[in-house]
Amino acid sequence: MLSLAFKRNYKLIVILVLIFIFSVIFSQTRIISYNFGKYYTQLENTWNNYTNSVNVLDDSIFHEISIDITKEQYDYLIQSYKSNKYLDKEYISVNVVIDWKEIQNVGLRLKGNIDLLEILTENTDTFIKPALLLKFDQYEENQTYQWLSQLALRVDSSDSILWQLVSFKLFQNLWLYSPDTAYTSLDFWELWSYIYMVSEVIDENFVSENFTNTSWVIYKALNSLSFSYLWEDPVSYIDLFEQETNKNNYDMKLLINLFDFVSNSSDEDFEKYFEDYIDMDSFLGMIVMDELMWREDMLLWLLNNYYIYIDTETNKASFIVWDQKMSFSNTQTAIYEILLKYYSKNDLEDIDNITELLKFTQNGIRLEKTDDKWDKTYLNDLRKRFMENEYFYSLYLSKLEDYRQIVFQENLALEYLNYYETVFFSYKNFSNYMDYVTYKNMVNTIINYINNFSLNNN
Repeated sequence: MLSLAFKRNYKLIVILVLIFIFSVIFSQTRIISYNFGKYYTQLENTWNNYTNSVNVLDDSIFHEISIDITKEQYDYLIQSYKSNKYLDKEYISVNVVIDWKEIQNVGLRLKGNIDLLEILTENTDTFIKPALLLKFDQYEENQTYQWLSQLALRVDSSDSILWQLVSFKLFQNLWLYSPDTAYTSLDFWELWSYIYMVSEVIDENFVSENFTNTSWVIYKALNSLSFSYLWEDPVSYIDLFEQETNKNNYDMKLLINLFDFVSNSSDEDFEKYFEDYIDMDSFLGMIVMDELMWREDMLLWLLNNYYIYIDTETNKASFIVWDQKMSFSNTQTAIYEILLKYYSKNDLEDIDNITELLKFTQNGIRLEKTDDKWDKTYLNDLRKRFMENEYFYSLYLSKLEDYRQIVFQENLALEYLNYYETVFFSYKNFSNYMDYVTYKNMVNTIINYINNFSLNNN
């Protein structure tokens, strides 16, 4: 039975409860002035997650991102990277506006390894367009944007960025693990403005969307060819792979176990137990698409543009595609131009010269190896043994033909090329970055590659 006091005051209690509920709800909406001086905007902040009606990874539209950064802050990012001998990339705090919505106190740092060779070798005061990482929770605990804790802002030698966008779209259509990407303009406030590609980061968010297991580790391949067992000591692999998650656990043990199988198993066991260690679809799909997209580019043999996801319960590895700068035989990239200072074009197309090429690439970035470790350090046992196995090689040829039909004969590559061309020209400010003729020339370059590939493989 209700108490007499409650009966007398229940209306007041109900009103107080309603006021409390409304205050909680509306306290989660913050009105934030657009401190870049132009706009006033509203963000929904629910459990420190900032929402926006525009999905930042929607590739059907051209996004707009601004970073409130000064010339001094930008110079600090570059100089601190050089001062740290190209090993560490420091964060700075910035305010960021994504599709007209502002997020404050976001971590910003340089991103990439080979990409940063251009910075490493640049001696002028000319602005260098770097790949960047936005980390929303670097300074604000649990802060996310559309439930993402990070976003990558990636570049290409050409502002068209067509090579990468089309390639990633193809990978996803073929059900291969790869990040969502989209066009964006990027303004370094009152300093510079360029076209970038906004990209999903391979992290916990990506894993939750693509895998069902709850215990796992991600490793990133660095600037090396190596996929071979060296030693049990994790230090032996520190310059070849980077453990991205669970950094205080496993100490690369899962990866070392994988290398041990790849390098030391008998031929019979390599074939018999391969799929116990490696997800066949993701690995085979990746190397086949490398062949289709990078056919004329010798650097595909580095095979380093990927992440490895390893399930800690099954110890099975899956491959996640990353950088696609050199897809469609694109050699208009910083790394290729730098290598041309040391090697002729014929050298770069000659696979026999890979040892010297790799020595330069490794030393040019950050690594120093003693001569007695070169051979094993840069040996890709995985690719070598896979291609030498008669059964696996037949799978490779079959998949190569299947994908060739889908990508080229059925015009999937052309379809996506037209798709991104439409997105680009629908952007009202596209001419601020690239004129119509220049962009169409980029489109035609890829069309020529597609036509030549189809013609030479009929």
